[in-house]
Amino acid sequence: METLEKQSLLSKIGNKIYVVFAVLFVLFHMYTAFFGAFPGVTQKGIHLGAILLMFFLSEMASDKNKMWYRIFSIIVGIAGVVGCAYYVLIDAEMQNRLGVITKPDTIFGIMLLVVVIIAAYRVVGASMCIVTLVFIAYGFLGKYMHGIL
Repeated sequence: METLEKQSLLSKIGNKIYVVFAVLFVLFHMYTAFFGAFPGVTQKGIHLGAILLMFFLSEMASDKNKMWYRIFSIIVGIAGVVGCAYYVLIDAEMQNRLGVITKPDTIFGIMLLVVVIIAAYRVVGASMCIVTLVFIAYGFLGKYMHGIL
């Protein structure tokens, strides 16, 4: 295990930010356990955004990763948080639209899907990503597969 003296400044800052977000994440879940979950997509969006942020912060803080990998982790982590924040902010409006999807919904949805697939690839590997992409493809192409499945 590395000592703090051998860690880079970026790693030290990333680890401290990670601990702050981890504590906030625990407090968020304690709050919702005592007072009830937030409505609609809000609870799920906050949860997914916090998990993605903490995961990509830990990737960024690791000294064993190259600088370009760390920068990519920061960018992808921010994209994940922005995608989740979008859905949290428009939760009530989305419920009032009754299934009507707008162009920003599609853009943020695809962005969030890519971020989650990148995170799954880093944690689990290619197998989970392949299965996920096959199911997504089936969602779009299943109507053309008469009798195959």
